[in-house]
Amino acid sequence: MTNNNWDESKHPRDEEGKFTFKGQGTISPNDGNEPFVLKGGVEYTDIPDDFYSKTDKIKNENKYRNYLLDVLGDLASRADVLYATISELEDKIKENGLINAVIQKGSEFLIGKNYDNTIHTIANIIVGDDTSGMLDLAHGIDMNNRNYIKDVIHIDNYKDVKVNQDKEYLKGKLTDQFAEYGFNIDKIKGYFFKSNSGPCQRLIQNEDFKKIIRENKSNILANKQFSAEFKRFGISRKSNFYYAFGSVDFRNSYIDSNGNLHIKTYDTYDFNKDNHTPLNQAGRSVMKKGELKPFFTIHDIIIPADILQKDIWKD
Repeated sequence: MTNNNWDESKHPRDEEGKFTFKGQGTISPNDGNEPFVLKGGVEYTDIPDDFYSKTDKIKNENKYRNYLLDVLGDLASRADVLYATISELEDKIKENGLINAVIQKGSEFLIGKNYDNTIHTIANIIVGDDTSGMLDLAHGIDMNNRNYIKDVIHIDNYKDVKVNQDKEYLKGKLTDQFAEYGFNIDKIKGYFFKSNSGPCQRLIQNEDFKKIIRENKSNILANKQFSAEFKRFGISRKSNFYYAFGSVDFRNSYIDSNGNLHIKTYDTYDFNKDNHTPLNQAGRSVMKKGELKPFFTIHDIIIPADILQKDIWKD
């Protein structure tokens, strides 16, 4: 069919033979863009202002639809794949009790290869500085906010002379925690957070942390190693240290001549296979794909004598 509305004189070809369009540069049928549409004999000489936002919306909807089909897996019929709307797919997911699968798949999408500064910022606002900081750190050189580790001492691996007194302990912990991932523990880096760093100061002020110190007074005074877990309060800033650390080891405690308590926390950034929450399973899946990098942390905690005696060991 001949398009009688097309006037090539209004759209001279450029040096590469592409048609030019009013105010829009050049468009070629083979350039992958094709935002210019000739439909029903009508010539669109200007791309609508909201064209790209509408295009992005369609792309995002298609991506979300494919994501829902991925969650349904074998439960998705041929008709679902071809014709089902987003709301119909969501209903089918609910009917089949796959909400946790939705959360897990969604989390995998967000914290893995699609992770960016926006996701980091949202995690920081919703959960807290240390949950978002640890997730950010697990992205290595692609970390969005390097200020989080501005006060750290970098540790090459468990053999580093800076952690010589903990060498055998760290070797055993890394071997145990990362066995299923197949990582070479000689290449797993560590980060030593100094006592005046933001993360250490937040720990001292955290009520769960104070409770741990209170309940383990005898272990601390005897310089015994012990482990403890932070509480979970759903997805909220109150759960900051639960999602950042989960369970941590406490070692190397002593009271100095001024009555200040010195103690260190040790943790590995991994995801316990026995924790079946969708967020944890998402982390395991993404780490197994190599989209999150393993590391260990040491936090050097100093609790001043007045806070220790008046606020924590007050009884």
